[in-house]
Amino acid sequence: MPISPEPVQATRIRYVVLAWICAAAIVVYIQRTAMGVAATRIRGDLGLSEVDMGWVMSGFFWAYGLSQIPMGCVGQFWGSRRGLVVSMLIASSLCSLVGFSWGFSSILVFWMGAGIATAGVFPSCMQSISAWFPRSRLALPSGLLGSAMSVGAAISATLTGILLSLHDRFAADADSVLMPWLGAALSWRGVFILYGLPGLLWAIAFGLWFRNRPAQHPQVNAAELELIVSDQDPINPQREQGAPIPWSQLFLGSQMLLLSGQQMFRSAGYAFFGTWFPTYLQKVHDVSIGWSGFLTSIPLMGVIFGGTLAGWLADWIFNKTGSRRLSRQWLGGGGQLVCALTVIAAWYANDLVITVPLIALGSIVMAFGGCCSYSVIVENARPHVAPAYGMMNMMGNIGAAVSPVGAGFIAKWYGWEPVLLMYAAFYFLSFCCWVGINPDKKLFTE
Repeated sequence: MPISPEPVQATRIRYVVLAWICAAAIVVYIQRTAMGVAATRIRGDLGLSEVDMGWVMSGFFWAYGLSQIPMGCVGQFWGSRRGLVVSMLIASSLCSLVGFSWGFSSILVFWMGAGIATAGVFPSCMQSISAWFPRSRLALPSGLLGSAMSVGAAISATLTGILLSLHDRFAADADSVLMPWLGAALSWRGVFILYGLPGLLWAIAFGLWFRNRPAQHPQVNAAELELIVSDQDPINPQREQGAPIPWSQLFLGSQMLLLSGQQMFRSAGYAFFGTWFPTYLQKVHDVSIGWSGFLTSIPLMGVIFGGTLAGWLADWIFNKTGSRRLSRQWLGGGGQLVCALTVIAAWYANDLVITVPLIALGSIVMAFGGCCSYSVIVENARPHVAPAYGMMNMMGNIGAAVSPVGAGFIAKWYGWEPVLLMYAAFYFLSFCCWVGINPDKKLFTE
């Protein structure tokens, strides 16, 4: 009796792809977060006012947000490989050029240019996930990509502070033989030059190794290819890259509007941690600047954990039930509702020992919305994943840019305590958008 051959194990090149795009997210967020940490040094060195510095930081986010759709379209037309490589090369080069700025105009142009180039990274990342993962395993890579963004921000905030502190230490030691070159390397200029280098190396290595489709990659065996494409929609790669953008559905489609709305409101709430949360802690709970910085890091760590947990949980629910309603809409929307309730509870408690853990819990479940909305885009936007993600992310950046202004007005008129209620309202509005999202419905019709 002949012995049947053992089945060939599928290779795992898709997870190497995931590691590459998560590394891109970390690098990009290290670069973009450094400006806020180094702002005081930059102002002093270039002679900028607080208003000037505000324009520089705001300029990046407006350039980044408004470039999402155009750069997403470029990513679809070029393909993920070229889109990611070119975006990362330009963004990283401009990040390094920030270190050579000589005044307000130069740093504004360099930093806004970096924002435009960075806008091309994540639409192409989502397009890569769409091509390289089966639909039954989309949530985990989407969640890990979101977590990688927060990891990069946390690394940048810590590392930039350490490097600038070391600069101060060596600057105080005027007799040190290391000071002439080490001081320059650890200045804010050296930091930006340094942070651009990993992106350049990433772009070169990624461009040599990556392929847009699993079938094009020599290290992917037949078993892995079958695993990936078995439950994907059959779309011709050439047709996908050249497909005309359905502009009316992109801007006015009901599902796109709801997905963009949940992203806008959720990002408006998330912006609290990067803007006013330390000030809220100082004003309402009378904590020191240093302690407020540490307490702010706790919800940010919650976002990292929440994104990873959401990815695993969403895939587990989907594979157990086969329901996208449960694994996308209920999980993502339910997270926003629970987050709103925890923020309201934190406001009501008005006790630091209770407030911070409640807000940290809220940040964990809030991250469910990011993972689930990315999964809906990846599953239902083909062949226009990149511009659809660009549309959603553009609205998210608008929400993040506008919400700190609203918080400032509320604090001015009513004090800092009611500010929490505004952010709770943002999460509740995000939940309301999720109520209308149908994760079983295609975003674009032919």
